[in-house]
Amino acid sequence: MARGWESKSVEAQIEESDSDNFNNPDQKVSAAERQTIFKRNDLLLSRRRILQQLERSPNERYSDLLRRTLAGLDAELAALDKRRRLLIVVAAKTPRRVPFPPSTRSNTSL
Repeated sequence: MARGWESKSVEAQIEESDSDNFNNPDQKVSAAERQTIFKRNDLLLSRRRILQQLERSPNERYSDLLRRTLAGLDAELAALDKRRRLLIVVAAKTPRRVPFPPSTRSNTSL
């Protein structure tokens, strides 16, 4: 029974990772965006682990600690998402450099 649940969880994680932005080969992702995505995924995994520990914790003091940790992770995620949205807005407003086409004139007129 537990094996089936684990395989479904692994399958869901694989599907989730396939749908992430940085796995799309057609979309160019900058190093800063990639770092933000990895940091967000790291925070989400930590949050998931804390929630699991909170569900199993019989000790109220430890549960309080876990709740504070969870609140901190949520704050970090909110700040990261806000920063990510800001980067998207800035990138949309930044003009892209378009290279000039090669000159069709010859330089033999000198």
